[in-house]
Amino acid sequence: NIAKFNVLKKNAIALLNWENLTIDESQFYVVEKSVGDAITFDSIGFVSANDHFDNKNKYRFEDKEFKSITSFYRLKQVSAEGKFVYSDIKALRSGVEAEQDLLIYPNPTTGNLKVQWSSQFASESLSYLVSNQNGKVIAEGRGINQNELDFKFSQLLIDESEGIYIIKIYTETRTSIFKIVKL
Repeated sequence: NIAKFNVLKKNAIALLNWENLTIDESQFYVVEKSVGDAITFDSIGFVSANDHFDNKNKYRFEDKEFKSITSFYRLKQVSAEGKFVYSDIKALRSGVEAEQDLLIYPNPTTGNLKVQWSSQFASESLSYLVSNQNGKVIAEGRGINQNELDFKFSQLLIDESEGIYIIKIYTETRTSIFKIVKL
């Protein structure tokens, strides 16, 4: 039910905005944050379902504790019966990390990876190469778009052994390299 969830940096504050497109039967939203790994989340605040800032079920929350590192955010939508669902995870980078064109998380991972793109990648054809810590290539692809890469990465390391993996993503104009730890 949570739609249009985004996280933006405004000065030294992380501003979370989201919308519920259906009639909101939620009791409240729990805002959760993970610093650095997108695995371990802590509750940083609550927003009542009655606290929308207009009549269109739009909500916002300010994280005034945003630091110059990568922070991951998700929402926990809780009903009056105590049932809950989680939103997608959104990442916000600051400082030197903010200059990166993309982010692959969680790291460490159990196998399911997510890719967050900057708008600079929107129209580019991508290639990738994934190798294990011994240099053996375990996956590669050329001339694919963002949606294809997102799908491939969602299952990329599930069947692989624990260890360190190097992921290289290429476009015509840039190369990004990531070291990922598989648990």
